[in-house]
Amino acid sequence: MRSPASIGWFPDPLRRFDFRYFNGERWTADVAADGTRCVDPAPFRPPAPSAHPPMRREGGRHPSRTLAVLSLLLGLTGVALGWAPFIFVLGGAGAVAAIVLGVISLRRTAQLALAGADGDGSGRGMAIAGICLGPVGLGLCVVGVILTGVAYREFSEYVEPGPHRIANESCTASGPRATHSGDIVNLDDRARDYELLLQFLDGRAVVATERVQVDDVAAGASGSWSTTARVGTVDDLDCRVRNVTGPYPFGLEQNR
Repeated sequence: MRSPASIGWFPDPLRRFDFRYFNGERWTADVAADGTRCVDPAPFRPPAPSAHPPMRREGGRHPSRTLAVLSLLLGLTGVALGWAPFIFVLGGAGAVAAIVLGVISLRRTAQLALAGADGDGSGRGMAIAGICLGPVGLGLCVVGVILTGVAYREFSEYVEPGPHRIANESCTASGPRATHSGDIVNLDDRARDYELLLQFLDGRAVVATERVQVDDVAAGASGSWSTTARVGTVDDLDCRVRNVTGPYPFGLEQNR
């Protein structure tokens, strides 16, 4: 005789349904499929004794707990990364995976409960939390998309200042100091802000470097700059515009 620990619902050894009831001595016609219990209408011949279910193991880990833990962790990942520019894609993937794994975990928990398995430690609460966090992470991905667009525009305007031309440059020395001035002509069809990297040279050697901002230059107009640097005693003074960019992203050096 089988121990009462083997009484309950187990995977159907005849493979007609999801589960079949074992009464401790033999398989019965009581079956279940997709969470619905019924009686096997087909002629029923109990399987051979070798098909008897194994003894239940007390205190075993619930098979769906791992999926529940993963669902919760991925849901938290979705919330943590969903709003972040550029990496919101990882947050969205985590959020979707949290929902999928949470649903699978709950379905397995329900099937095991129908089979008579102990539901303690199944991680049902963590699975539900993962499913709830998933949509939150997906919602935050909308914020991530918006911030990505803003960040891309800021960095794009910094790297690509638009078509322009340098004109009317002047480089003069007065004692140990030198002054570099000139105009930058905006050849774009909209107003632009510029940041110029200026170098003071003695022959080919750079003796001083300055940055100047020229803001709000209208389309087709020009903006002037003039800056002074300490160069010391030089024999062959020269000044040049080393690089032109747009303003620093998000005004990071606006008050420099």
